Amino acid sequence: MIPPDLWGKTFVWDVNTHQYAVGADPGPSTGVRIILYQVDANGAVIEPPQAVGFVDLVDQSSGNTNQVHVTVQGGRPGSAGTTYADYVVSATVVTSGTGAVSEFTATALGSVSDGTRTLHFNAAFHATNLDTDNPDAQVDVTWDLDNPAVSVALHESLTTPDADHVNLTIDFSVTRGGETVRLTGTVSVVVSTQSVTADLTVYVNGATFARISGSDATIQARHPNGSALSQDEEAAIVQMFVLPDRLVEAIEQLFHPAEHFLGA
Repeated sequence: MIPPDLWGKTFVWDVNTHQYAVGADPGPSTGVRIILYQVDANGAVIEPPQAVGFVDLVDQSSGNTNQVHVTVQGGRPGSAGTTYADYVVSATVVTSGTGAVSEFTATALGSVSDGTRTLHFNAAFHATNLDTDNPDAQVDVTWDLDNPAVSVALHESLTTPDADHVNLTIDFSVTRGGETVRLTGTVSVVVSTQSVTADLTVYVNGATFARISGSDATIQARHPNGSALSQDEEAAIVQMFVLPDRLVEAIEQLFHPAEHFLGA
């Protein structure tokens, strides 16, 4: 994944060119090191540069799997301080007999920290039938924060029985202390007509809180007894749909170091 001609190099800020350049110190034997510096409000390195930490990107690729171990630490190489990130990202591509990509798997596993709290994560994305007009995909993500103790789990699968039908199955939960809120069910779409049918249930501590069901304009959220939700309850349920997207976006950020070396 990381070009071998970059292995063993450390990139430092060059005040003459105002960009990163290869420095004199060695880096990881099968990867690269990037020195981090203080930046301004716009993210630009402040000159003269003041080093605050470093990133190590170590290539662990094998066969058809590209893999990078990412660590972000404070201090300096040889006298490292707090570890702010320590995770591994990988991507595996499978091709068919014609050479077309038929299957793709990406994973991210590790932790990030602000020095006080640590967030552990485990994410996997798997897509199949990519060389057909009806590909399928699955996403599985777990987040576990230590302080306060919060656990989030997202499991989604997207199936396409044919080119005109898409079925989404979701199981999403948030647990804090002794309370768990969970959203499960299915959403089906007919592509040609843009018709949407929902069959979802929201649970609070295992008890049914609301059901979301219907098709197109008739989709509505109701309590189990059929009564309408309050505005605050509706707003809370909306967040159950927004949060999974934000979690997936956060996971995507973890792949950026690897994407850079892949030219993505």
